[in-house]
Amino acid sequence: MSKLVYIDDGSFNQIVLSAERSVLVDFWGTWCKLSPTYSDLDPKRAERSLNAAFD
Repeated sequence: MSKLVYIDDGSFNQIVLSAERSVLVDFWGTWCKLSPTYSDLDPKRAERSLNAAFD
């Protein structure tokens, strides 16, 4: 599985908008009770995408 990349306002354009492959972005906040389930992604699909978290 591809590693999770943490992004912010300063890196969003460079990492997400300029990506040459699909990007899955989890927009989250510390106040949110839901947690990301990246472990549930199909490993074959995860290798072809960039997984990012944006707080």
